[in-house]
Amino acid sequence: MTGETDLARIARIGDSVFAVTITLLAYRVRPPSHDTLVSADVSLWAPFLTDLAAVVLSFFVASVFWISHWRIFRRMRQSDMRFVALNLAFLGALILLPISTSLVSSDFTRLGMMAYSINLFLAAAAGLFVRMHAQRLDPHAFGPGRLLLTPSLSMATFACAALVSAWSPLGAVVLWCGALVMPWIDGRWGIGRAA
Repeated sequence: MTGETDLARIARIGDSVFAVTITLLAYRVRPPSHDTLVSADVSLWAPFLTDLAAVVLSFFVASVFWISHWRIFRRMRQSDMRFVALNLAFLGALILLPISTSLVSSDFTRLGMMAYSINLFLAAAAGLFVRMHAQRLDPHAFGPGRLLLTPSLSMATFACAALVSAWSPLGAVVLWCGALVMPWIDGRWGIGRAA
């Protein structure tokens, strides 16, 4: 097998995990009952709207991680077993996203927010290690330093969100939404700039 074929296979399993993860996000959404639909009481819509908001946020967060993953693979020329293991660790953190999304939508409290923030932190940390090893494999493809900008910022953002969620669940949500600018930062100052 050539390195290109190996990378294509690794990217394909990643794309499959992303697709399934994004699909599973919507699985737990509690649709409103017929009585809720015909009722004038708007408060009955709360469970559905909370689930929907959690799914939309998680979809955008998963998209941010996918863009980061894609930017690495479009520059890489070779892989090794360590890269495969790190990539699988990243995907392992990602597959927990539907579970942590369910925790947030069913328990919009400190515990749910903290679980979600920790899940995102783990995915960002694994993404950082994937990028670090990709840079070791092919230092000329990525250039110095820029490769680690967005995963480092993401890790810091999600670590802060985990801490903030202990006092203010809404503060954690604000930090999560702030992380949605990471693809723009990566494109402007990170590895997306020269691509």
